Amino acid sequence: MRKHALVPLHARVLCYGVHAQVRWAGDRCCVCDSDVDYDVDQLVNCDGCGITCHQSCYGIPEVPGPDEIWLCRTCELKEKVRLLGHHARAGRL
Repeated sequence: MRKHALVPLHARVLCYGVHAQVRWAGDRCCVCDSDVDYDVDQLVNCDGCGITCHQSCYGIPEVPGPDEIWLCRTCELKEKVRLLGHHARAGRL
């Protein structure tokens, strides 16, 4: 997962009925256009195309770990098609 540069501006707000730490990130959610990065609803970046979205806006149940790759639905589909083509050329289908 690509890390984004964080502006050193923090606050505690009420998010979904829970007090949450927030920070304003350089990236913006491609769904809601907010740049607020909640600790309970983090901004996640696609490792394929680089889009940024909140977990709740895109339906991401858990934030990928620092060594894990996360792909948006479009990039995930492209990867599946690429792998199918590779397997077909190798005679595995």
